[in-house]
Amino acid sequence: MVAILFLILVGISAYFVMSYNKKVEDQKRKIMLLSRQNKNLKNDFESKILESKQQENVIIKFSAIECTKGVVNKETDLLIAPIDKSPMLGKVCNGLSVEILDSGSIGGSIWYEIRFALSENINNKGWVHAEDVILAEDIIPPK
Repeated sequence: MVAILFLILVGISAYFVMSYNKKVEDQKRKIMLLSRQNKNLKNDFESKILESKQQENVIIKFSAIECTKGVVNKETDLLIAPIDKSPMLGKVCNGLSVEILDSGSIGGSIWYEIRFALSENINNKGWVHAEDVILAEDIIPPK
């Protein structure tokens, strides 16, 4: 009788040891996978930082503005800087009246720094392509 109880106890112990070992192996596999993914993410992040540091200097040729008022002629992106890859502040709607604060040329492309009225002065000033703005002096008054 004692031998049977001993065998049952050994069997139950063996089951728990095998179950524990399986869980430990599963955790090791998951840790190895997560370590590999983390390493890949770090490498991607570091390469993007190196890319951004290697970008060329931007040369903006500022010019005097002749007209300080205008109207946006199509929905366009409002950017932080006069560069196509610049972060976007928001969208500017077609027909919106704007104040033109500055004008600059980068690589043959002309940009306007604009400001427009909002109830809160948040993200209401930025850069747009000059072709997206009709100057007030170019607007023909209705007859």
